[in-house]
Order: sequence, then structure tokens, then C-alpha cells
Amino acid sequence: MQFLDQLEPGERERLRAAARSLELARGAHLVRRGEAGGDLFLVEEGAVEVVDTRSRPEVVLDVVGPGTLVGDMTFLDGSTRTADVRAASDARLLRWDRGVLAQVLAEDLGLAVAFYRAMSLIMVDRVRAVTTSAMTGGLGRPRSGQTMTMTGPAMAREAYDLAETA
Repeated sequence: MQFLDQLEPGERERLRAAARSLELARGAHLVRRGEAGGDLFLVEEGAVEVVDTRSRPEVVLDVVGPGTLVGDMTFLDGSTRTADVRAASDARLLRWDRGVLAQVLAEDLGLAVAFYRAMSLIMVDRVRAVTTSAMTGGLGRPRSGQTMTMTGPAMAREAYDLAETA
């Protein structure tokens, strides 16, 4: 489910006007775990990977492409970043400064309603995906391109980390 697809064309344009374009080279970090959060990003081209660097080998939690929001949880609650995010390929993103976006939304209540509704739909979709994965035994299985064997404690940690990210 893509974020901007949940909005009307005029709403998309007003949001785009409040954003800045950001280019990332493959391997460059967008955010790092523990940093102050708040800014919101949308992948326009390429892909970024969400990485847990607390363990060795590091664990790629997800790879997301065009249309995907990044940083939505910290935008909403102002918490610190919970994972590293880096470019999996050369990527172009939109970046909304938290303060600027909050001001735009405060000045246009119709846009704010549509924006938060779209964010809610995206988050519901993510929670459902994690729940389905957990119920069908997907937690603890290697992602495409990974080879690893997980024990019970490692699977529990992955489930916790995925739930924290979701």
C-alpha cells in the first residue's frame, strides 16, 4: 500500500510542495538508531533497507521501495529512531521537516484529516503483515538473500524487534 495513493491529487500536491527532495547514494545512511526522530520521508525512487545493527551479523528487517513512508512512528510520537535506514540502491526521497509539516497540517485541517487517515491505513497494513507473518510461521525465517539459523530466543528477539518497528 502506497502512502500518496491514499490521498486525492490536490492533497498530494500540497504535501509535495512542503517537502524537499533528497538523494542518497547506495549504502548512505538516511537515519541511525538512537537519533532524534521527527522528520518524515517518502521513497520516490530506489530502495532503502531498515537494519538492526545491534547484532552480528546485522539483520535487514525490511527493504522498502517507491511509495513507502519512513520515519512515520517518530513523526507521530517524537521518539528516537529504532533502527538504521540506509540506501539499498541509489535512491531519491521526499523529506518533510517535522515542524514545517506540522505547520502545514495545522493550517489546512482537511489536508490534516486526509494525511492522518492515510498514515493510519499504512500502519494498519503493517500491523496486519507482521501479525500474518507471525501466525504463519514467517518470523525467524531467512529473508530473501539471507542465510541464518534462528533459535527460539533469536526468533523471540526478531518478533520483538518487528513489533517495535511496526
